Amino acid sequence: MRARSPAWDYVIPSCHGIAAEVTSWRSGVQLGAVPLLGGEITYDDTALLRRRLTLSVPNRMPDGRSFDPGDDAAAPLAVYGSRLRVMAGIVHPNGSTELLRHGWYLVTEWERDEAARTVEVTAVDLAQLLDDARHLGTESPPAGSTYAAEFTRLVDGLLPVRIAPGLPDRRIPPGTVWDRERPKNLTELCRAWGARWFIDDDGYATAAPAYSDVTPATPTDVRFVSGRRGTVVNRRRAASRDRLYNAVVATGKAPPESSSYAPSAVATIDSGPIAWDGPYGRKPRFYQSDLLVTNDQCQEAARNILARSSSVSRSEPITAVPDPALELGDVAQVLTGGQSFTGRVSSIKLPLIADGPMEVTVTNQPAQEEES
Repeated sequence: MRARSPAWDYVIPSCHGIAAEVTSWRSGVQLGAVPLLGGEITYDDTALLRRRLTLSVPNRMPDGRSFDPGDDAAAPLAVYGSRLRVMAGIVHPNGSTELLRHGWYLVTEWERDEAARTVEVTAVDLAQLLDDARHLGTESPPAGSTYAAEFTRLVDGLLPVRIAPGLPDRRIPPGTVWDRERPKNLTELCRAWGARWFIDDDGYATAAPAYSDVTPATPTDVRFVSGRRGTVVNRRRAASRDRLYNAVVATGKAPPESSSYAPSAVATIDSGPIAWDGPYGRKPRFYQSDLLVTNDQCQEAARNILARSSSVSRSEPITAVPDPALELGDVAQVLTGGQSFTGRVSSIKLPLIADGPMEVTVTNQPAQEEES
């Protein structure tokens, strides 16, 4: 959950107003506030672009100011590098407004609607800058480079970098060669590092420890409950075997000076409802990384991936009272009708004006990972 005042959690279940503030920036210079007729932020923890912002803006203000970018590359909503900073929050009963940071967004599209007299704007996660900046040729880490140093090098000054202090650094095996796609390389690096990467609310490319497993006993960041002072409007439930594996085969790359075969290891589920030799059937997944150069490293990777891929798959989409303090990855308990479920928040649809509830998905399904 985002940092908020002690009064926040008491106000959310009660009657309160919704507040939002959007400002446009280019090259570190604020271009002004953006008026809102409507808007929504969509968060998705399984996507490269984890944030997506849609806004409806008046074409022209009563004072004559126009928000139609037209052919003006320097206009606040133009697609030539404009960034939108979003603050969202609540209005307390005493009339004060509390706003929380909801990140920076790159303007990617706009469309003027003559009949509605609006400009419809789409802006996305700043990871788009990394996705666009493909390597021009073959890239390899400098000799002796560490994971932290290579993370920073791969970001290449496109965004500021933040590395969580809890990540142990180590050297990258020699002979590693990167793909042209910068985000794919960052994902591969972090997967071997035991980390995850994302763009945070301050616009930093951030490397943080991978999510830990969630059980019913895991301390929660937020509770979604029904009834008096509850916030749940509706709850649905779903389960799937699509990403439920009972074995992982991890393969690495033999060191350049070695003539041996590439290292590899297998981890399997040997008991329970999805045991490898049980009625569930055999469902392996495969993972390959040039960053794995020993059998022990492959074994560790296989175990870690299997732990994320063997939980009984369950997902619970709910609609609830909007809470701008909620974040992706928060551990949430859903409790309605005496039925309890604990998982992580994997998606959020947050309205920026008071025009409907928030949509949230709580799940124990692992984020989709590419197989090699």
